[in-house]
Amino acid sequence: MSSLKRGLGRGLSAIIPNRQSKDIDQTAGEIIDNTEAFLKGVPSDQPTLVNLREKFESSPVANEMRVLLVDPAKIVANPYQPRSTFEQDKLQELADSIRQHGILSPLLVTKHDDGRLELIAGERRLRASLDLRLKEVPVIVRQAGDLQKLEWSLIENLQREDLNPMELARSYQKILSDFGLTQEQLASAVGKSRPQVANVLRLQDLPVEIQNSIISGEITEGHAKAILSLEEQQARLNLWKKITLNNLTVRLAEREAQQVKVISHSRRLRQRDPNVSAYEARLEERLGTRAQIKGGLAKGQIVVEYFSQEELERIVNSF
Repeated sequence: MSSLKRGLGRGLSAIIPNRQSKDIDQTAGEIIDNTEAFLKGVPSDQPTLVNLREKFESSPVANEMRVLLVDPAKIVANPYQPRSTFEQDKLQELADSIRQHGILSPLLVTKHDDGRLELIAGERRLRASLDLRLKEVPVIVRQAGDLQKLEWSLIENLQREDLNPMELARSYQKILSDFGLTQEQLASAVGKSRPQVANVLRLQDLPVEIQNSIISGEITEGHAKAILSLEEQQARLNLWKKITLNNLTVRLAEREAQQVKVISHSRRLRQRDPNVSAYEARLEERLGTRAQIKGGLAKGQIVVEYFSQEELERIVNSF
């Protein structure tokens, strides 16, 4: 488990400690230490190997390490599963592999008081097993609270880089909402900077159409950041449509976003002073290109755009 937690920075359980996990780790460590001492022939007043085995079998650690075979149909979904989309072709590839080689890595489940088994990690393997109508799958039963289930699910997906940006954003939001963490605490737990976490969370501010476009892979997180740089939702939708229709790269999308912001700023200036708008119109008519007046009538700057050396020479010669 320690190697897995490195994939999530300090780990969520480091932010909200789980007492039961500490007890299990302590018991496991005691058993291992005493067994090693016994095998080395070191005199000790600790329990014998037989007593250690009895202690082990009656401890929570035994269940933590035992692989069981269970009916996959009896395993219920994990409500903290961060993934919401599963590519059918990849599931089919996994099913083909399981058909040929079997399930090499057990599923991780937790057991409820009523006997139900709830999945913690391994949903793709579970889905493939159900598609293959397997009667049994290997599982390891672990005792886990909601925080631990969420952490393990995140670890499994993050280590394989299976989560798309929207799934990650929603997982982060669920952690913040359900466990009352700050963005700073979450960033420390998942091994990211606070601005990185904040940027991922901001993806939820996008219109639903754009969120779905991210989930489907139609646009990237880089495109989404360019879209988020615009304040108005309609402007965001317009840029998204332009990106998808013209297959714009992230860099071109950023340029388009910047252009929209410049035009929007110019419009706001014009709305403040109609005289400035009139002067800009006269400049554009005289120069034959886009011109902006930044400032007011008493003081400001004039910005003239050109798109080639020839156009630059023409503008300069017009004065």
